[in-house]
Amino acid sequence: MNLTSKKIQVNQPAALIFGKLTGSLENYRQLMPSEVAEFKTDGDTFTFGLKGFPEVHLKIKETVANQKVTFESFNSPIKFQLSCFIQEIGEGISELQFAFDGEVNMMMRMMLEKPLQNFIDKLADKAANL
Repeated sequence: MNLTSKKIQVNQPAALIFGKLTGSLENYRQLMPSEVAEFKTDGDTFTFGLKGFPEVHLKIKETVANQKVTFESFNSPIKFQLSCFIQEIGEGISELQFAFDGEVNMMMRMMLEKPLQNFIDKLADKAANL
């Protein structure tokens, strides 16, 4: 299942946004929607719990300087990646988009698609205020 958030403009250069997204995973606490009941970070991993869902464990898989940060799940019943794409579109203005790429069966897709789409859209909305 592949989902993408809406694109959000941020009044910051790509390098600054990338630094915030990779410098400290604690910064992801600010991006979490209000439905997140728990958030923990430990070096290059973070864990969060959405009400009504099992905890999600993510670790950094790949970074491309000033362009992309990709996390992958671990210790999770669903294998997936969550990426943030950054593109500088003008002087000091960047565009962000989050993407979810997961291996789920059709039944799980029907249950998860709408909540996951809402989740990545909320991440994007909150990223505008990083």
